[in-house]
Amino acid sequence: LVLPTAGERPHADEMSGGDLDGDQFFVCWDPELIPNHIVEPAIYEGGASRDHGAVDLTDLAVHFAHFSFAPVARVSRAWLFWAARERDGVLSKKCRRLNDFFSRAVDAVSTGEAVDLPADLQPTEEKAEHETVWGRLLARQEQWLSKMAQVH
Repeated sequence: LVLPTAGERPHADEMSGGDLDGDQFFVCWDPELIPNHIVEPAIYEGGASRDHGAVDLTDLAVHFAHFSFAPVARVSRAWLFWAARERDGVLSKKCRRLNDFFSRAVDAVSTGEAVDLPADLQPTEEKAEHETVWGRLLARQEQWLSKMAQVH
């Protein structure tokens, strides 16, 4: 897959703020899966990475001990919830706002940003967060992380 880098925005950036640092893309020519209309890409203003200075093995161990995909999972779960319930689906205003939160949550590892969803983007039904096996596993992870945060 070859993507041009010239132009107003590189194509990789137009696809979910991709910066080609391990991003994965799906390429398909099946006419049944090709959208019948084009939607303008979201504008994503990436946060600035923190300068950590010299990093040693202890720094890496501490980072990975506290690392969690929980913020990404929370945003993803909210996006799926609203995509299934809003009249415009994935093109709804809520899902478009959540796209920005998702990109910020993914980049939080390098930016250090704490990504919290506003109340109006939270799933409104308790069942939505625990209706799948994956959702129940994520909920258990969040409970465990809360307990670990209290210990430290």
